[in-house]
Amino acid sequence: MIYKFTSRAKKTIEIAKEEARLLGHSYIGTEHILYGLIKEGAGVACRVLLNQGIQAQEVENKIIEMIGKENIEEKKYWVWITLINGLGIKKLRKLLEIYKKPKNMFNLTKKELLNISGISGKIVDNIINEKTKNELNKHIKYMLNNNIDIISIQDSKYPQLLRQIYDPPIALYIKGNRKILNGNNIAIIGCRNASEYGKKASKYFSYNLTKCGLNIVSGLAKGIDSYSHMGNI
Repeated sequence: MIYKFTSRAKKTIEIAKEEARLLGHSYIGTEHILYGLIKEGAGVACRVLLNQGIQAQEVENKIIEMIGKENIEEKKYWVWITLINGLGIKKLRKLLEIYKKPKNMFNLTKKELLNISGISGKIVDNIINEKTKNELNKHIKYMLNNNIDIISIQDSKYPQLLRQIYDPPIALYIKGNRKILNGNNIAIIGCRNASEYGKKASKYFSYNLTKCGLNIVSGLAKGIDSYSHMGNI
């Protein structure tokens, strides 16, 4: 399908393309120009379109339309399982061993779920909770508008080193340059109530390690963790 845009929309798209480029989003021009923009940087495209006076609902509808049904359909089920209260990684891994993908779990009945050993009635109620399912579109729209993506453990882009730990997360919400997930990473962690020397040291090391091409990883806690990230930016 070829999408046609007004002259104002075309100018807007060119601005969005440039902003996407400056923010590091890869882009290859095709006739599906806005589709490519939204796929690589929905938040950028949406913000620029809104700034140019195009109505929010129109932008939202265009994003949902052009992002591709198959893409949203696949990812929304991974978003769904992260929203289920009480469903820990071990139980979730067991369900994925049986059903392979969360999409196959979405319409399971209470009776079917209760037949699975180790899954309590309370967790079953949370899995089939209609409120959680009905709020999925709200979460998807928020992610698109803020350029947030989700990567599952079944995705080839999932961090390979993280996959090797004892209890890796089933899915990761990401924002920014996803290429660094499988780059050269080093962890800097420390106490929350850091001394002045510790703060300076963490900033110094992270700054110089970043200059050498290493990405800084931490738990984003207060103290040393935070100062290590301040150092590398």
